Amino acid sequence: MGLYINAYGIKLDEVYAILGSKDEALYGRILEHNSFYNLDEPLHGMFTTDSEIPISKAIHDLVYDDRDAIKADAFALLCICQYVEKTLPDSLDIKSGVHTAQINKILAKDFKLRNFDIEVLLQSPFYLFDLPDIYRELDIEPYECPVMGILTQANLRYLKNRFRKIKISDETITELINSGDPEAAVLSEDQLKGYDYRIIKWIIEDIDYCLDNGVEMFTTLG
Repeated sequence: MGLYINAYGIKLDEVYAILGSKDEALYGRILEHNSFYNLDEPLHGMFTTDSEIPISKAIHDLVYDDRDAIKADAFALLCICQYVEKTLPDSLDIKSGVHTAQINKILAKDFKLRNFDIEVLLQSPFYLFDLPDIYRELDIEPYECPVMGILTQANLRYLKNRFRKIKISDETITELINSGDPEAAVLSEDQLKGYDYRIIKWIIEDIDYCLDNGVEMFTTLG
């Protein structure tokens, strides 16, 4: 159990193209694509700017550019982003909390990347980087949003530069993961390091993929 950080590729231009498009068929496809939220029920909670408006209505307001209601629900923006998202090669699935804290320790100890919070970077990049235009245009503040982030190409280049000295081979990962006693009830420290090394390698590979293919990285926590 617990919450996991997931990452996907996304082109912000595709999101911008949806906003104000007044495309009824597209609006219908976005609703059909959703598999998580009950779109006909209002969302009550700290992330909503108007908890009495159903998400389906909020999505409609974004598609039809109803400026009076465009702040209605930041979850509507999340649904639109999920509609255009693209699966990344390594499909990140990182457990928030203890797991991300362990990765931070490894980055500091093994790779000298101190004061580096991988969870903040992936989950809430607007606290470290300029707020993307998409949030400014919708007049949505970070604290009003669902737990999601968008790392732009500039953000990804920054991270690639920070990670440039990290070299992790598949052989090293396999050796660490296979180093423990197969009969042991718990994993050894080296085995845990092997799994964390693999996640770090996946993050770097997904950053490279986004940069090579001209897409932003879209992250969610759930």
